[in-house]
Amino acid sequence: MRRKNSRFRSTRRPNKPSNSAANRNRAVFITDAAPGAELYVGLKRGVTRERFEQRIQTGTVAECFHRVAVRTGDAMFLPSGRVHALGAGLVLFEIQQNSDTTYRVFDWNRVGLDGKPRALHLARSLASIDFNDFEPALIRGDSTERGLSKMRKLVSDSSFTVETCKLNAGARIALPPGKMQIIGIINGLLQFVIGPKLSPLRRPILFDSSEPE
Repeated sequence: MRRKNSRFRSTRRPNKPSNSAANRNRAVFITDAAPGAELYVGLKRGVTRERFEQRIQTGTVAECFHRVAVRTGDAMFLPSGRVHALGAGLVLFEIQQNSDTTYRVFDWNRVGLDGKPRALHLARSLASIDFNDFEPALIRGDSTERGLSKMRKLVSDSSFTVETCKLNAGARIALPPGKMQIIGIINGLLQFVIGPKLSPLRRPILFDSSEPE
């Protein structure tokens, strides 16, 4: 889905340790990016909480955020506490830990259908944001050649793993058993062989290899 500028968000419940189920780690993988597309992630170096709060009051807090130019194939890890928003012109996969904890700290000064500013969660956002998280970099990831395929591991988190796989025509790979997996097809046609079944696919699917077929 193509996304426009979104709310600035933080995703950590105040006063919870980093490994708490109330936290939410996530990652984004860019499948298409318009020229000049950007992610807003973390803070510009030198931004303090005091300056951040002042900018909230003047409606200019977006100037505190680190902006990263992105292109197709880029990826960014968003640990709990990293404030972030998506710029215009992006299509992406968003993979995240199972949690509904999201706090909105800025909404581009937009108003709702009632003409009033939309609800924010300023106190909880300020308690959640990591104010030592300056100018994070994109994930590079190491690539490994495996015959006719190239694997690139992007994220290895305690809650999820993200990797890309580029297959040449005729390549075959075996999915590891015993785990839930989501397969996203970015380009081309992929065929799954499950026992005697052959399934051509062109879109993302949920594949549970922990259950026998």
